This record gives sequence, C-alpha cells and structure tokens, in this order.
Amino acid sequence: MSAATRGILATALAALLALGAATAGGGGSEAEPAQVQLPEIFTAPAIEEIRIEGVNGRLAVQVEFAIRTKVGHDPASANVERDLDNIVALGSFRRVEAAFLEGGRVLVFTLTPNPVLSTVIITGNTAFSSDQIRSAISADAARTGRLTLTPGQVVNTFALEDDRRAIITFYRSSGFPFDPEVRSVLDLVGEQLVITFLIEDAPLITGLRFTGASAFPVDQLAKSVAGTFPAQAVTDAPELFAMDEPVPFDLAAFSAAAAALNSLYAQGGFAGSGVDTRNSSLGAGVLSITLRELRIGRLSGNPMEGVMMGDLFNTDVLADAIDRAAEEGTNVEPDVLVNPDNTVSIRLTPGRSETITAIEVVGNAGLSRQEIVSVMRLGVGQPPNQFLLTQDLGRIA
Repeated sequence: MSAATRGILATALAALLALGAATAGGGGSEAEPAQVQLPEIFTAPAIEEIRIEGVNGRLAVQVEFAIRTKVGHDPASANVERDLDNIVALGSFRRVEAAFLEGGRVLVFTLTPNPVLSTVIITGNTAFSSDQIRSAISADAARTGRLTLTPGQVVNTFALEDDRRAIITFYRSSGFPFDPEVRSVLDLVGEQLVITFLIEDAPLITGLRFTGASAFPVDQLAKSVAGTFPAQAVTDAPELFAMDEPVPFDLAAFSAAAAALNSLYAQGGFAGSGVDTRNSSLGAGVLSITLRELRIGRLSGNPMEGVMMGDLFNTDVLADAIDRAAEEGTNVEPDVLVNPDNTVSIRLTPGRSETITAIEVVGNAGLSRQEIVSVMRLGVGQPPNQFLLTQDLGRIA
C-alpha cells in the first residue's frame, strides 16, 4: 500500500468531517498521509519497548495483532511502514503515526480513532421501509461476517462503505432494475457522529427503451406495457418511446410491466426468455428494459426440420418439429439444457416406440375432459413424449 493510498484510507473521515458535513459515495478524499518519524541515527541495537497510544480495549488488541514489528527487532531494519498499512486496514482510525524514540530503543504508535457513532438515519427511501433496509444490512453483515456500523462504537470506514453497498444490493436483489443512488452524509455533533444514508430510489422516468429484443418488434413490446408505462414512439429514435408524462419509478409498476413482457414471451413459445432485470437500467430519465432471449447454442443428434443452431429457442417450434418427425414414424425426445451464456443445448435422442392407447383425466373439477384434451398435442395413437407432455401440462395449468 502506497503512502498516499494509506493516507486517503486512514484519514477519509477526518477530511470529510473537516467540512462539517459531507457526502461519501464510495470514494476517498485527499488527506495528509500517515508518516513514520525516524531518528537522525539509530543508536539502539534492538527495540526494547513498543507503545500504543490513543486507544484501549478492543481496538488496542486489534492494533497489537496488526503490528508485526516486535521487541528485539533491529530498529534500523524494522518495517514500520507495513505496520501502518496493517493498522490503516483495520478501518477504525483517522490518523496513524509512528515514531522512534531514544535512538530506536522505543517505538511509539500514536493513533486517533474515528468518532464514535451516535446513530444511523435512513431517509429518502420510498420502495422499502427503513426497518426493512436495516434488516437487510444486518443480514448482509451476518452472512459475510463483516463489520457493520454500530451505535456506541468507533465508526469503521470500511463498514460505512459496506453498509452503503449492502443497501444497493438489497434493492437489486428485490427486483430493482437499476442501482439506486445511496449517499452517506456525515455530521459530527461534539465527539459523536451521525450518519445519514440518503437514498434516491424513485427518479423520474421520461422514456422507455427495449434492448436485446428480436423475437418481437419494439412497438409490440411497448404496447404490452402500456397499462403501466404509456409511451409513444420517438420519430427520430425508433428504439425510444417517450412517456406520455414523466412518472417516478415505482417497483410495483415495473414488476407489472415485466410480468406482461414475460407473459408475451411465454405465450409466443419463448420459454425461459423475458425481462433481464439485472441488466436493465435507468439513466437520464430513460428506463432501459433488457430482454434475455435464449438461442440454440448446441444441437446434437438427428437433425430436425425447423430446429437450427443460432435460432431463438422456441418450444412451439420444437414441438412442431417433433410432431412432423412423429408423422414420419420417428419419435424424437429432446433433452434441453439452459446454459449460463443465454444459450440452450438440445440433445435429440430416439423416444419410445409404443403408442398411447388412452388418455385418462382425474381430479378435473374446473375443466371437462374434452376441454383438457383439446389443448393437448399428445393424443391417442401417438408415441409418448416427455417433452410434449411437459408442454401440454403447462397449457392445461
């Protein structure tokens, strides 16, 4: 760790608090780097005493473990810079210094802890309550074993940033298609620090954009979400739709729009395709909804008409190909695997040779047997096919 980097980390809070109240959004602030004060000449052959000043209790124990220089070491070759790096890495100090006294016989570490945390305030949040956000921060800290901001204790610089990031992670994992802006505002009241997490989770939406879509034209996608996001196509930017009027982002509205788009893909036979919330975004007022579309990346076995490498994966198209093969006397059973890269591997293997002799329907209180059989691809006289059966069950449900 360089002296400049060490200084930025060690005195990040000090630099911010010097402004009275400031905002930390994940970056550092320029500050005087920690230093080691050396004597003009080392006269002591060995370090006889190491003092730690400015801390006690739990923090003092942590510092003792962080210092690698020990009594008996040669002061001229002691790596005190490394010790300062280790202390700074604890994240609990706004100033760290070291000095050799008495020609190197005594090594003194002088430390100034960060302020003690008085309280954490969460404000600006509209999608989730402050209690929900606090619980999410606690759960993240418990899961990872990291430190978290705790009233009554010295503020840990890294815990401050980790808690801020935990809020963003909570929003994203709860279905947000963008990272909400989360700023940490620090106010020093006497020797007590008040930290406010200021969240902006409802920016105005002025336009819509659909990316990654090829299964449907973008105007059809816009029409499917018109109930929640009414918008009109922009003449000189056909991929962009201007909202009829700006609206603040609302998670329930976005979820409804995503459900409508997912339903459109499902009804079109594009199983597994639909809204990719993780890669969607909201910036400059434009909500960009990314569509994840599965394509056939690998195809093995006997080829079938209409099923080609690189095509969009469509269960209806695959089922049609299976039906055509069955009419020609070949029962094909596809084994479908979705890959992490949004491709599908399909292995075509010979299916069973016998035929279905009867279809029994049991427990059908809501639909008649005739209604159920009418939506099925499989029928009497056809070979049994697990893939087609799965598709039939989905239509019945």
